[in-house]
Amino acid sequence: MLDGRSYEGVFHTANCDASGLSIALRHARELIKKIDKKNTPAEKPRKVIVLRFEDIAQLRAEDVSFNAHDVSGGDDLRTDEAIGRGRGG
Repeated sequence: MLDGRSYEGVFHTANCDASGLSIALRHARELIKKIDKKNTPAEKPRKVIVLRFEDIAQLRAEDVSFNAHDVSGGDDLRTDEAIGRGRGG
């Protein structure tokens, strides 16, 4: 974050609306610098936290695959509409 704080959590969604761009993290918690850990109790993860892109200095995603096979479970990448048709949608 631009103010020096860091968060970790499970990416849930990104949103773009009249108020701007934001991301939501589930099971998020603020990371505490090592020098502060001995004086600061561990924080329980929050159910959801919303972070505005204008406040984010860096975003890191670990263990993320953009391979079509990993995303679709096959060799072809399908749209939401095509997937919905296969489920009676």
